[in-house]
Order: sequence, then structure tokens, then C-alpha cells
Amino acid sequence: MTGWETMSQDLTLDLKVIRNTLEQSPRFKHAMQAVQHTVSIAGAANIFLAGHSLGSAMALLAGKNIATMGFLLETYLFNPPFISVTIEVMTKTEILKSGRRIMRNVTTAGVTIALNALRQRPQTGDWFAALSGWIPYLFVNPSDPISAEYVGFFEHRERMASKGAGAIERLSTRNSISGATHFGTSTVIVGNF
Repeated sequence: MTGWETMSQDLTLDLKVIRNTLEQSPRFKHAMQAVQHTVSIAGAANIFLAGHSLGSAMALLAGKNIATMGFLLETYLFNPPFISVTIEVMTKTEILKSGRRIMRNVTTAGVTIALNALRQRPQTGDWFAALSGWIPYLFVNPSDPISAEYVGFFEHRERMASKGAGAIERLSTRNSISGATHFGTSTVIVGNF
């Protein structure tokens, strides 16, 4: 493929990441088939996933999908996209950053509680619990606007838990309005990559 064709396809996939529809792309379906095939041949303990930027978005989605099937793959993601308002980059003061995140958590948790009350039935199939054993390693450059929000996201989780508001944050994370990818647990390594 020429450079232009590759750039064009990458841009199309970038838009799918933003719209949370990467899973529908032929390239991702092919990657997922390759991961499933490799796991069936070599076993989950003998393979790992890795990717950078768009590749990390695909590896992240493949890892999540395979984890829901019961296979927890060792995963290394370099500057994965965090599709959300980049509070880390747009807001300079810690007070404003914290306030925006708390407002987002409270709003999302409130909407979730209201919608669940309207449904009047419990939700089944908790994918969040299915992913709880999968712990990907995230390597994030805090200067990269595409992935910088991971730093703030995990710092905010720790602050909410230390203030006794961890339940609100967890409810918000489980029911993200934006469709952004969040983790129950992860290891984040911050540096210039």
C-alpha cells in the first residue's frame, strides 16, 4: 500500500475510535480473528498484545474482547487514545481538574441511578466484572493530548477513594456516558515515550 492509502485508512480508523465503532471495522475484525486463532494454538499464557496509538486502541479492544471470553492476555499499550475531554491538557489548575472530574462522576452516576430506577429491573451481564482480572500496562506520555487523560483519570480514582467517594467514581466508570474505555484496574507508567 502507498503512504496515502495507509494514511487514509488510519484516518478512517481514527474516526471509528472517536465514534466508538472501531469494533465494526474490517481491520479490527481481522485482528480479532488473528488473536483468537493465536490463543487457540499457543494458549493465552504464551502470547501478549502490544500497540502504539491506533495500534494500542486495537490491542485494547482485542484484549477486552478476549478477556470477556475468559482469556487474560498480557497487554502493553503505548499512548492509547483516551476519547474524552482532555482535562489534563485543557485545564491547568488542579482544583479545576478535580472539580470537572467530580462533576462528570456525579452527573454520570446520577443519570445511571435515574435510568436504573426507570427500568425497575436489574441489569444482567456485567462486562465490567468480567474484565476485572485483566490488567493491561499503559505507557502514557503526559504531553500527548490523545492519551494524557489516563494520568488524570487514575489519579482522580485514587483521590475519590481516599475521600470515601469511590463508589460514585466506580458507578460513573461502569456507566461512562461518552463510551470511553476505562479500566477497573491497570498499571500506568508515565514518561516521555
